Amino acid sequence: MKGVVFENLNDTKRITEKGWNIAIANFATQGVGIFFRKQGIVGGKHYHKGNSPSRTPEHGVLISGKARFICRNLDNGEEQAFDAEAPTSWKIDPMIYHEMHMVTDCVFIEKTHKDDPTDFFYLND
Repeated sequence: MKGVVFENLNDTKRITEKGWNIAIANFATQGVGIFFRKQGIVGGKHYHKGNSPSRTPEHGVLISGKARFICRNLDNGEEQAFDAEAPTSWKIDPMIYHEMHMVTDCVFIEKTHKDDPTDFFYLND
């Protein structure tokens, strides 16, 4: 779907005796939020207009768990579901409505910025 990119990060995993780590390229921003969501929760249910640099595009990484994303392009109505299993990154452009359905308990990170509160919109707005 144009405006949505998912990338499984298993191939970038560096495994050591301590565990594993994944380098995330181009994740520089004013901050990173760490999120835990319980199985069955539906997060997101919003879109962005590009008012905040951290939401242009929204960039996140699923650290653990499984989630199903439902994305709809508000310009042309195209809708698509994406099944993500950690480790997976996502980038979602402005004007793409998105929901994140937690198939299992999930931990993920997202870029954050002080302007974020000005760039969350809901379909009933």
